[in-house]
Order: sequence, then C-alpha cells, then structure tokens
Amino acid sequence: MNDRLARALKFTAADLEQNRQGRISAAQRQPYTTPPVSRIAVYVILGHGALLLGLLGAIAVVANQPVMWLVLGIVAVMGLMPLFLTRSEFLSRPVVQDDVNRGKVAQVCGVVSLTMEGKRYDLRVGTYEFRGVSLKVWGAFKQNIAYCVYYLPRSGVILSAEECPDDQGA
Repeated sequence: MNDRLARALKFTAADLEQNRQGRISAAQRQPYTTPPVSRIAVYVILGHGALLLGLLGAIAVVANQPVMWLVLGIVAVMGLMPLFLTRSEFLSRPVVQDDVNRGKVAQVCGVVSLTMEGKRYDLRVGTYEFRGVSLKVWGAFKQNIAYCVYYLPRSGVILSAEECPDDQGA
C-alpha cells in the first residue's frame, strides 16, 4: 500500500481491501453519513426558540414598532438554522449520498496522466477522467505509472488507489 496515496485519500489497508471487493468500508462511509439529531436537542432548540419568540412578540406588540416584527422574523430564522445545518451534506451532495447508500465501488486501472488547467487538477486513469481533484490527491499520483483507482461510480469520488500489479496495468 502506498502511504502517500493513503494519506491523501484518507484510506487504510482494510478500506482498500473492501474497495477491491467492490464495497465501501464503514470508515469510508462515515464522513458522508448525516449525523443524527437527538430528540432532546430538537426539543431544547424549539423550547428556547418558542420562549425567545414569545418574549420578542410581546415586546413587538407592546412597543407597537414594525421593526420589532422584523427582528422577530430574523431571530426565528436564525433559531431554526441548526436544524437545517446538520443536514447540509445530505442536501448539498445528493449524488454522493446516493452512491454511499448503494455501497458499490467501481474500479478503473490504467496509466495515469496528470493535467492542470488553471487552478483545476485533473487525473486520467486509462480512459476515465477524474476532474477537479484536490492538489493533495493529484500530487500523490505519479505521471505515467499504472494505478487501480477505486471510486464511487455515479459521483466519481475517489476512495482509494494503488499501483497496479503488472498484469492489470496499461
């Protein structure tokens, strides 16, 4: 196992073995799972929100100032933000989330070609191209060396990679 690739892609030997078998490991699944929001946290947030909104609403009624209703609205929106932020990864990358839920890992083997266009780093393995990889990942591969790259099939997220055995390369 190549340590430079393992550090750049954040995988272990156990992850690599699972990927070779076409499966995503539990450790690789972890960063893409949405953390559960406990009921007590929801009740605490909603309870504090109701108390604060009630207080601000009472002040707005007594003060009879339209700007207080605006303050009330802003506070209400900000109070609900934690409930939405905990689901942001799931909402912002549904294709990745779907790939992770399916648990299937694809493999491509071939000679690597590294290209850079402006600030975008691309990695071609055989005929498959991974566009916009990080500089750290891009720098972990060596030009014109054969690799097997394990990735999520729909989203193209690279999970692990290894130099190909002689019979699988080019």
